[in-house]
Amino acid sequence: MFGFSKEVLLKRELLLFLDQQEECVTSEMLAIKMKTVTSQTIRKVLKDLSALIASLYNQEQLNLHISTKYGVKLTRKGANFTPVFEKLYSEDLVYGIFRELMLSRFFSTEDFCQQQQISVSKARRVIRQINEFLIPYECVLKVGRKVSITGKESQIRLLFFMFFYYVHRKISQVKWIEKETYLMLSRSVCQAFYLIPAKQNIEVLALWLFINLHSQSLGKELEITFDKQAYMLELPQSDCSQSDWTYLLFVMYSLDFINFEPQLTFEILHQKDIEEVINEWITLFEQHVRVLNKNEKKQLYIKRYKRLLLEKMIPLKDIYTIFKLSSQVRSETNNPYAASVFNQLWRLFIQKFPHLSTELNRRYFLDTCFYFGSSESLVAPVYCRWHSSLSVERLQQMEKIIQHDLMKLAKVTFVESHDSAVVISTESPQAGILIDPMLSKRDLTFLREEIKKRIQITHIVSSS
Repeated sequence: MFGFSKEVLLKRELLLFLDQQEECVTSEMLAIKMKTVTSQTIRKVLKDLSALIASLYNQEQLNLHISTKYGVKLTRKGANFTPVFEKLYSEDLVYGIFRELMLSRFFSTEDFCQQQQISVSKARRVIRQINEFLIPYECVLKVGRKVSITGKESQIRLLFFMFFYYVHRKISQVKWIEKETYLMLSRSVCQAFYLIPAKQNIEVLALWLFINLHSQSLGKELEITFDKQAYMLELPQSDCSQSDWTYLLFVMYSLDFINFEPQLTFEILHQKDIEEVINEWITLFEQHVRVLNKNEKKQLYIKRYKRLLLEKMIPLKDIYTIFKLSSQVRSETNNPYAASVFNQLWRLFIQKFPHLSTELNRRYFLDTCFYFGSSESLVAPVYCRWHSSLSVERLQQMEKIIQHDLMKLAKVTFVESHDSAVVISTESPQAGILIDPMLSKRDLTFLREEIKKRIQITHIVSSS
């Protein structure tokens, strides 16, 4: 991402992986997981990470414990990774390059290398890494006596916003920006739309305002234009042109940071590349998941419109990685039934629209499926029956506990008999899935995994 060094990316990947582990993990196991590094390198990186974490957090909040006997364990309580990631990114050479380009769009190669105490050849290597990341974008970094960035202005501004949002999340964390002017303007913009957003959203808008106003002060003009009837409001006095205002507001609107409502006419929302796609998706969704109400259908049209707006300005891959949370992992690993429902939907959908058959579009419609799918419509119906000598009342109590524990995986119904019923036994493993009459957490975990296997087998067979 953005050309950050391999060491920074490795540290990020290690922290995110360790955060998912409940037990200690050895450096050898981590090296196998990371694939491209040795266990010796892992141990060195972990030692650096442990020291960095200790300097930023209380031990109770976040702690990376390294044991020569048992391995590594990360504990986290009431804290997130934002401070440690921000520290890692902002100390990388890539950050210094983006900062200088943001402030002036070019800088002296020799002066930068002296400030960073690096060779020109190393600066060139880092810039090559950044340019590899920029291949999908219509902009490039050039290096000679000066380092500069060229390309579409709309993409350059969005690229800067993506970068500094990714590192800092909000303007108050960017120490080299005189932030108060932009925070005041951000509040004024919100007032113009009668919005009272959270303080954090005001900070995000302020960061985006800084990037646009500073770019305009450098004489950089947008090449992109929008429909002048997009909104009909008097905006606060600033150096922004009407074109810049429209651009910066539509980016905030498309990324769902500021909930202002442009005038979306029937013609805008029902243009061909929106109507055909969404109508087909709604038809398939209602056939396989559930019926949508009028407001939900409108939301689908608006989501598609926002996506098309962004597509006009910048490649979407990294936009969605940075600003959206994908349902892909959650659905395809934790909920095999939902995955099979979506896969069937997706196959039928791309038969009609083969040009949309990309991984990015697949993730987008998967997220849409989860967003609009109810809890009942995206879990498998599972019938269970008892093989037990326990009392009826005791079994009924256990049924409620099992149904509640498995509700995100399956809609469990207990029956006296059913051809496909899963047998749960408190007597013998030969009779069914054996659990203890006391029904501990371990039993529930085992039961969940066994039922998940059965769902996977059933729906892999039925969908193949």
